[in-house]
Formats: sequence, C-alpha cells, structure tokens
Amino acid sequence: MSSGLSALSCFIIKFTLGKVQQRVPVVLSREEVSRVISALQGQYKLIAQILYGSGLRLSECLRLRVMMVDLSRLSLTVFSGNDGKDRVTVLPETVVSAISQQIHHVKLLHQQDIVMGYGGVYMPPALSRKYPKERYELKWQYLFPSTRIRHGYPYYSTIAGA
Repeated sequence: MSSGLSALSCFIIKFTLGKVQQRVPVVLSREEVSRVISALQGQYKLIAQILYGSGLRLSECLRLRVMMVDLSRLSLTVFSGNDGKDRVTVLPETVVSAISQQIHHVKLLHQQDIVMGYGGVYMPPALSRKYPKERYELKWQYLFPSTRIRHGYPYYSTIAGA
C-alpha cells in the first residue's frame, strides 16, 4: 500500500495561481470632459451631456423614450437598467433646451413616419398585447431614434404593415 502511495505522489504537481490584476478605471478631469463634449455636435453631444450629467450608461441613454423624460422635475426614469431595476436620476438643467429640441425633432420624425405607414416602435410583448395602438404614440418613441429600419427587426411586418 505504501508503495502505491509513493507512486501516486510523483504525479502530484504543485502550482500557484497567478494574481488577477485589478483594472483601474480611467477618470477624466472636468476640463477634459468639457473638451470632449465641446468637440461633439448634434445628438452625440446631447448624449454625452446626458451620460456625464445623469450618470446613465450608454445603453440606458439610447433606450430612453420620450415618456421617460420629465422636464418639470428635471429627472429621467430608467426602466430595467443594467442591474435590472428601475430608477430615477437627475437631468442636468444645462440640457433642458437641447432635450426639448430633441423631443420636437422626434415628434416631427414620428409624424412623417406615420404618414409613410410606419411610426410604431418596439414594446414589450405583454404591453403590446394589452395596448396594441400605444406603439404609435409619441410618448413611446425613442428619444434618439434610429435613422434606418432594420429588416431583421422582429416586429417589422407589423410596423411596416407588410
């Protein structure tokens, strides 16, 4: 028995795990952030201002809908954020006029889309069944809509009327 254990012991390899390096986040100074934002234009500048001023993640910002913006309370409501929870965050006063212009722009685009037979947006399936016409309401439109229709879109046939 002892000869069997000694034979096994020659196959045991000793090793140590390498240390995992911590990633240190890159933090820009206020002046650097100001220079970056001032170099941007149009909706990209507004998106950057919202990200910086509200603390939103990029995906949360791009999923904002018109109804999630409360200009009177200076707040944004984020549904099912990165952690799966809903939350309300601040809206910087400096972007109120730009967001008002963006909402007006979305309204004009939405009106054009309705005339062309489009204008519906994705809604969660349960809400879509409960409120089938809500997808055509302005409040459900994305604050930063796509400039093109994707043909792989799961609800394309219902939106395009095909």
